Amino acid sequence: MSRIGASLRVTGSVLLLVAASFAASATGVDDDVPDRGEQVELMASEVSLELQRVCPPASPADQAAFDQCRHSLFGDSALRRSLAPQLLWGRRHQDPAAALKDTNLTQFAPDVIAGLYLSLFMFSGEHTVEYVERERMYLIRLRAGFRIFSQFEEDGITLALLASLGDGPRLFVDIGAGDGVFASNCANLAINLGFHGLFIDGNAVLVERGRAVYADHPDTSLYPPVFVNAKVTPATVNDVIASAGFTGEIDFLSIDIDGNDYWVWEALTVIEPRLVLIETHPELGYRSRVAPYAEDPARVDGMPAHFLGASPSAMTAMAARRGYRLVAANRFGFNLFYVREDLATPMMPGIPPDDLFRHPRAKARVLPDSALANLPFIEP
Repeated sequence: MSRIGASLRVTGSVLLLVAASFAASATGVDDDVPDRGEQVELMASEVSLELQRVCPPASPADQAAFDQCRHSLFGDSALRRSLAPQLLWGRRHQDPAAALKDTNLTQFAPDVIAGLYLSLFMFSGEHTVEYVERERMYLIRLRAGFRIFSQFEEDGITLALLASLGDGPRLFVDIGAGDGVFASNCANLAINLGFHGLFIDGNAVLVERGRAVYADHPDTSLYPPVFVNAKVTPATVNDVIASAGFTGEIDFLSIDIDGNDYWVWEALTVIEPRLVLIETHPELGYRSRVAPYAEDPARVDGMPAHFLGASPSAMTAMAARRGYRLVAANRFGFNLFYVREDLATPMMPGIPPDDLFRHPRAKARVLPDSALANLPFIEP
């Protein structure tokens, strides 16, 4: 496997669209750099297939899977052979016009990147190759996942996007949080990264259990997150959050309330999240469809169980009206990530909702038109 140019730069925070980004620099290569796309594609294909084989999606508790990944990449791997003697790892410059050479990057040995950093991620084998004219380099994106508490790979996507956005107030709000631990989108921020936040759930038993966990945990006991037992509606969401002491800009908002997510986010004005994670319903198909607000969306008289929630297209259209860009999703395409437009950079291109149906599960779950056409969906 040949290298393109003098170095392979790894920018760890440019984990974009669920992607770990590798850039093959054009340093030392003249005008033929754009013509080497086939060579770069071969390198990217070999590396991505290897990563899919030795570092596939696995439970975060699966120590054997982690050990296999680390040992495979640290040894004589396709990835290791593709790395130049010096690598750079770090965060893109906040100025989207800044060149990569002007960013705050740290130099690493290839064994450190291959054996320690990349083994923390899980890889699906998907990848893209793009030539970046301004940088005179090839950018290879490898689709990756990483989770600690989240149900799927939301933890990893959240960390990557927050790192790309730069420093914020280190605050989160989680609506539909359960106990704030099991399958939580915010537990990693609270326990491992020192974020403060608000967990809201309508189940009093889960709220008390979560409150006890964080009060006793050595990393959160001195200043535990706030727990509120409340059933959030569009009419109450702002008061619930403000009464708990959260207003203005926060880093991260997670909404997962199984049905009324669209209407609650649309009504939310008391906080300004930099990044939003919200559940949608790809089974409603490619069109813009939203079930009307209901007190109990899972039990609407005379309606089937799938008369629930918002399609990805509907959620993305509403997000755009609010000034947010769809930039990522979990691999099944139903938990979507939106970045506030004033913070998004060219390295965070918007993705069309139709791209969320690439996974076979997402395609298979789309209901036929006959199951949707005569239902009273709103089509914003």
